[in-house]
Amino acid sequence: MRGFVFCLPLLLLGACAATPYQPVNANGYGYVDQEAAAGACDVVFVANSATSLQQTRDFALLRAAEIGAAAGYRYLSVKQDKSGTIMVGSGRSSGAYAAVGDASFTQSSGMGMGGMGMYGGGMGSYGGGGSLPTGSNGGGGTPAHAAVLSVHFSKDGGDGAEEIAALLTRLRAQYKLPAGSGS
Repeated sequence: MRGFVFCLPLLLLGACAATPYQPVNANGYGYVDQEAAAGACDVVFVANSATSLQQTRDFALLRAAEIGAAAGYRYLSVKQDKSGTIMVGSGRSSGAYAAVGDASFTQSSGMGMGGMGMYGGGMGSYGGGGSLPTGSNGGGGTPAHAAVLSVHFSKDGGDGAEEIAALLTRLRAQYKLPAGSGS
């Protein structure tokens, strides 16, 4: 019986599934994107701690590639990457705070399904998007991962540019996703 009690927390941890590739859900996990300028966009993907930081970044990159392909671009390049571990559900009344790279990631003060207030230095707030979950009166929050990418598109490549079609093929195959899985 003692062995069972010891293993129960391990079983519960293993039961936590990685965040799927999806638009942001009610819990705040998934992607949100916004056109930054003509030929550029900002993409955020927030995932639970069962999802690796690399997979979280790859999902943000996949979303950016889908946007570029839909707009008729052939190449993309990541101009800014602020990916890292964050804390969600901290219980702060003004919204959850967490560090992402050298910036901060905050939730707008409206709880629930308000807009997402993103890091200072590039992204505004997303009206109508999901919001990061906040705890009611919880402790320190739950670790999660966030990838925050600023991406530029082009038709003729350039320094550090990746071909969008190849990127889509590679990432969909790597994560066993069908074409158009997140749209």
